[in-house]
Amino acid sequence: MGGSWGIDMEESSPGTPFHYVASGSCWLLVDGGERMHLSTGDLVILPPWPRHALASASDVPLRPIRQIVAELGYPSWTPETGIEQPIDIESETPFDVEILSGIFGFDSVNAAFLTDTLPKIMHLRAPQHELAPWLDATLELTRGEAAKTVPGFSAVAGRAMEFIFIHAMRSWMLEHAQTSGWLAGLMDTHIGSALKAMHGSPNRNWSLSELARTAGQSRAIFAARFRALTGETPFGYLTRWRMSQAAARLTRSNEAISTISEALGYSSAFTLSRAFRAQFKCTPAEFRRHHRSARQGRSSGDLIGASALPGVGYP
Repeated sequence: MGGSWGIDMEESSPGTPFHYVASGSCWLLVDGGERMHLSTGDLVILPPWPRHALASASDVPLRPIRQIVAELGYPSWTPETGIEQPIDIESETPFDVEILSGIFGFDSVNAAFLTDTLPKIMHLRAPQHELAPWLDATLELTRGEAAKTVPGFSAVAGRAMEFIFIHAMRSWMLEHAQTSGWLAGLMDTHIGSALKAMHGSPNRNWSLSELARTAGQSRAIFAARFRALTGETPFGYLTRWRMSQAAARLTRSNEAISTISEALGYSSAFTLSRAFRAQFKCTPAEFRRHHRSARQGRSSGDLIGASALPGVGYP
């Protein structure tokens, strides 16, 4: 972009938007009055997708991104359907800033395990972070693919985005201490060991003693530390994790509910269903039907609102 410009990124869901300033500088304007100046090499990630804008100055008029995309003749798209080609916005005046924006897409069932623990804005400022060398290379690869007319852009870009997200999260966790939530527990040496054990063996009949032993702490210290960091008890977390795995398997496979219950440590389909209903306010069978209907709707071009689906927004 060049000259005076402002793009309202609006508010959407699902997905997490990011913006990387490849050259030049601009302003990030977030609903609520927050203003942030971005310079070359800065990467900003907005996990809950708040309404925000990118602009040449903090007081310029804003144009909705959907309007700009429509005027450029691109097909309509959503974070769920994705795109088969990049959307390229260029200014009529000589550009003085180049920004690469994208959307990190998640499994809507389990995304909140991560995004609910992250701040509204994650600003990785260059050159203070360790992202620059490989981030530049990855983004250059993506930009190069976008400039080609050969098929396969979405596949290459998708893998690149996974790489960027994983390393950006790692960099953020190392530079910013999490005070509470799942990430805080995972970053703690003792509690992190217990969490990894629960994640790896959700079907095991865990006891408090076994978890404390895994964490290398006494039962009392472990239980207190776990609650202080994650905001819930070990068994409350274990149940929530099992339910998230059950939800994922219900949407991705045709496994019988009895098979899923056994894989997650429940004695019967009934006990799983009871715990599932307590978490998602619907039975496993109802959950599966709703999500299959959602997928069919998206494949036929109908976007089904996430708020209408049980379990979306979990936990």
